[in-house]
Amino acid sequence: MRKVLKDYWSRFRDTYFNELRQMHIYRKDQKGTGANVTVGDVVLIKDDDPTPSSKWRLRKVLQLVFGRDGRVRGAE
Repeated sequence: MRKVLKDYWSRFRDTYFNELRQMHIYRKDQKGTGANVTVGDVVLIKDDDPTPSSKWRLRKVLQLVFGRDGRVRGAE
């Protein structure tokens, strides 16, 4: 039983970290190609106080706020 559990966690760990690495590489390649958020998207609003994610508010993006560099810096 211990061997099965050890093998499971070993395979899970190797697969999980590999997937995280691939996602990081993918996102890194996608930076600068546009906004992650677009008008009409539904987003979660996280408050500063520590609340569980199930209590975060849902809102719809009506307008994007751009910085001087032309990148999206906020949303209304």
